[in-house]
Amino acid sequence: MKITRFLFLMVVFMFLIPTAYALSLSGDQISPIIYEPGKVIENSYSISETDLEVDVALDGNQDILRYLSLEDLTDDKFNLKIQFPDALTISPGSYPFSLSVTEIQGEGAKLGSLLSVGRQFVVEVYSYEKAIEASLSAPSINQGSDMELSLTVKSRTYSNIDVVNAKISVYDKFGKKMGEVFTESQSLDSLSSISFSVPFGTKNLPLGDYRAEAVINYDSQQKTVDDEFKIGDLDVIIENFTSPVASGFSDFEIQVRNNWGDGVGDVYAQLFIGENMILHTPSINLEAWAVGKLSAIGNFDLSPGEYPAVLKIFFEGEQKEEQITLNIVESENKPLTTSNVLVILLSGVILSIIFLSLMIYIKKGNKKDRI
Repeated sequence: MKITRFLFLMVVFMFLIPTAYALSLSGDQISPIIYEPGKVIENSYSISETDLEVDVALDGNQDILRYLSLEDLTDDKFNLKIQFPDALTISPGSYPFSLSVTEIQGEGAKLGSLLSVGRQFVVEVYSYEKAIEASLSAPSINQGSDMELSLTVKSRTYSNIDVVNAKISVYDKFGKKMGEVFTESQSLDSLSSISFSVPFGTKNLPLGDYRAEAVINYDSQQKTVDDEFKIGDLDVIIENFTSPVASGFSDFEIQVRNNWGDGVGDVYAQLFIGENMILHTPSINLEAWAVGKLSAIGNFDLSPGEYPAVLKIFFEGEQKEEQITLNIVESENKPLTTSNVLVILLSGVILSIIFLSLMIYIKKGNKKDRI
């Protein structure tokens, strides 16, 4: 009887579930949309995974909605049409709007929540005042390698820019200028982009961190962008390690960084206090310039205090070691140390002997009572 009732409730429950958990709206991604006077954009959308009628609606800033319309709406398809006027009739800025599809519940429809899906859009409106967006790419390299600086300039105006050029300077981490190069001059049409590639000699630069800065000149205006890069060699740098460490068995983690422009394999670490190896981590692989973590559990069976230690790092058949100081503290959870384990085992043996002796004594006493 209970099984029949359970099955009946399951059937009712399935009946009450909404027709679809995944009302779907598919179409090409077109946001962000750049306002271009006179441009017409049409994008098709498909509705799927519902048996109900749907309502399709647009919502957002009224200044931009007047250029939008929904066309060719059928049961499962429609078009979004965007038609910008020939003249700029809206102030510069960002204008969001949304497109939503919502199920309509009619008579006799199943009970449950109605589903809705949507898309978010942004229309970017520029001006006729000359403006640009720029990015500089300065790749990290291995010492002695050639380097190429890449500069991309995008127009963010409805006007053409006659002349664009740049001076790119390289500075070390202390702000000292290490050299500079210049790009050629190019023109930039409205709402288009141009790129520059400039070689920069790095063979005389030492290992370290650097910053490239581009000062871009465009029709008597300027814009500055920068990027950071490294010059490295085959090395794995120890960036950090666990400190303090709780006494007893504790997790120990070492953060390392690949200082090389290629991948480094078989990276692992060993930790020594005196002649005793405390732990040996599993090995990992590091991608170019990547940061990774080496971790293992070590037995820090030491009294609280500071201890000199040696951290050895192995990679690609190479080995390096670093002198460190370990700060051992009392564990809040009081983990079992080796000495504690021995004491507990010994106590257990003694208690077992006492218990067995007591049982033997009781049995002998019972025999005497029977006699």
